[in-house]
Amino acid sequence: MQSLHYNNGSIKLTRERATMVSRWESHEVARWIAGLAGIQSDISEIFLKHCINGAALEILLREDLIHMGIIKLDQQLILMQSIDLLLTLV
Repeated sequence: MQSLHYNNGSIKLTRERATMVSRWESHEVARWIAGLAGIQSDISEIFLKHCINGAALEILLREDLIHMGIIKLDQQLILMQSIDLLLTLV
């Protein structure tokens, strides 16, 4: 079991849960984004506004983040690294 660190502590993410990422609804993705350490609070709302579900999260590119209005490099890097880590658990 691998641990991902969030603002509100440490949440254990099991391989079973990670394999279900493609089935996450947009509100589940937004909840996951909101829990990432170092992510601004409005970023999860941006993901909700753009209806980013688990299937979209799996193919999201940095250019997509820019198109969505996430222009701060630190936020982009945290998001991309966190998504990559999440998907390596699959």
